Amino acid sequence: MSEETNTTAETEQVLETTNPEETTPTEKKPRQSKKTKEEKPKKVLVKQHKKTKKEREEEKKPILPKYLIKKIERQEEIKKERAEREEAKKKEKREKQEKKEQEERLEKLRKKEAKKEKAKQYKKHEKKQKDKEEQQENKPERKNLTF
Repeated sequence: MSEETNTTAETEQVLETTNPEETTPTEKKPRQSKKTKEEKPKKVLVKQHKKTKKEREEEKKPILPKYLIKKIERQEEIKKERAEREEAKKKEKREKQEKKEQEERLEKLRKKEAKKEKAKQYKKHEKKQKDKEEQQENKPERKNLTF
């Protein structure tokens, strides 16, 4: 019987606590609209640093001893120096070619000018000769008269 009284006592306690008259009225909160959910701070995605080509190449390189690293660096420097020298040679060659072409153009212009000048001189000479001939024709011919 002790079990029955124990269980009945529990149910009575439960009933007492659930009695609506004894419970204090709680204020009902108004339902939150969906907008409030959107108002929550959004997670901002932080962009990761995009690796450059150089960084990716460095990751691929195996770890080498210092003397090998120095040797490789020296080889790269030599390659760069060669490339610079070749570039300088190409540039110098290009400049020489441009200078040569410029000289040729100037020479052609000089020849044209000389031709024009020659033509002018020839025309002047022709004109002078025509004038002389006309003067000789217009002059009365004098015969060598001997007395």
